[in-house]
Amino acid sequence: MWSCTCGLPAGSSKIYWSLKSTQVHKRKARAQGLAEETEKLDLEVQALKKRKADVDAQAVSGMNERERSDAEKKKVGLLKQKDHLAESLKNCVDVDYYRSLQETSTIAFDAANRWTDNIFCGTSHMINKFGCEKGDVHGLLREVGLKNAAELDYLPE
Repeated sequence: MWSCTCGLPAGSSKIYWSLKSTQVHKRKARAQGLAEETEKLDLEVQALKKRKADVDAQAVSGMNERERSDAEKKKVGLLKQKDHLAESLKNCVDVDYYRSLQETSTIAFDAANRWTDNIFCGTSHMINKFGCEKGDVHGLLREVGLKNAAELDYLPE
């Protein structure tokens, strides 16, 4: 069905839904987990580099060749795993999604202020042209669903 769904039993059926915010939170959590794992692997790589330097210093003094090759293999494996996790972390960050979300919120902000302006203009027109009282106009707005017309204001920037 969807990649991120939630379900609730309702009677004998189950209702499914998906929210974009849920997907965003899961992406952020995965990105954070990958970042933490990358940091952990960085620490392990640094420890292995230090150990390699120690191994190289001991090699001169007669260290076992097999121990050195094992440490080198482990270092290469950890570096590959680190690169893979860094690539996965890059895939988790969706810049286009956030850019489109910002554009959409700007459009919605402007639309909300236009609606507010239209309500103010309509209220002013009814008071000036038809001689209505301000309380009567607010009562009419309450009847059509605008509960707090007296508290209506533009959205701040």
